[in-house]
Amino acid sequence: DTLRIDADKCFLHMSAVRHTTADLFNANDCTELVKRKQLTVHLDIAHRGLGTASCGPDTLNKYHITDGEYVMTYVLTVRKRNK
Repeated sequence: DTLRIDADKCFLHMSAVRHTTADLFNANDCTELVKRKQLTVHLDIAHRGLGTASCGPDTLNKYHITDGEYVMTYVLTVRKRNK
């Protein structure tokens, strides 16, 4: 089957990975990760730039995510495989 994700009037950041959030959190190193058969899909409306000022410079102001309400609209379409 094929899953298609289309953003509806917004920018959409997404990823599809072979690890769950728990897998990534619990691994001490990438060598501990085992690829799963299923995909985990992450959809986000925004990403903050790199940097947190914890051990270097903070993110530039233009890359901060400001307070407010964000609306994310998307359409999922599944195409079944012909068997």
